[in-house]
Formats: sequence, structure tokens, C-alpha cells
Amino acid sequence: MSLRREIPILDVNDNAPEFHDRPYSFTVAETAPVGTTVFNNITIMDRDGGVNADITLSCTADKDNEDVCSTFSVIAEKVSRASVLPHIFIVNRY
Repeated sequence: MSLRREIPILDVNDNAPEFHDRPYSFTVAETAPVGTTVFNNITIMDRDGGVNADITLSCTADKDNEDVCSTFSVIAEKVSRASVLPHIFIVNRY
């Protein structure tokens, strides 16, 4: 005996997040205290639905800026179902 079933697919993760108004650039005053938000003019959107529209951000250092993630941190404020507004702030001073 065989059974036939249809499984509806509501959404797949087929849309990459869109970073608006790139590239980003900012300066940080040498005297800026820990906790200072240094940049928050980024909007990221994802056209997928449900959990596929969730956006997670993290700091990733490269070989030229190995200490960047110990100096700065990123948090994302969810502004709609598929849109976040990241804030970059100072977490450590050298």
C-alpha cells in the first residue's frame, strides 16, 4: 500500500538580507567612553517570511583588524518583522 501526501512549503530561505545605503563609514573620537553608540545608521531587511526573515548579526574580525570585536559590539533592534536597525558601540578601550 502506498500513500500520497502533499506537504505545503510556506517559505524557504531564498532571499539574502539587504543592507541599505552601503557602504558604511564612521569615525570614533579618541575620547569616546565605553558604551558610546558610534554608528546606528544601518537598515537591514529580509524579504523572506517567518523565521527565515530573522536577522542575526555578529562581529567578525579579519586579519587586518583582529581586535575589532573586542573593541566594538553590535546589537540589533528589531523594527519590524523582517527589518532590524543595528547599533555599533564601544565595549572596550585600549
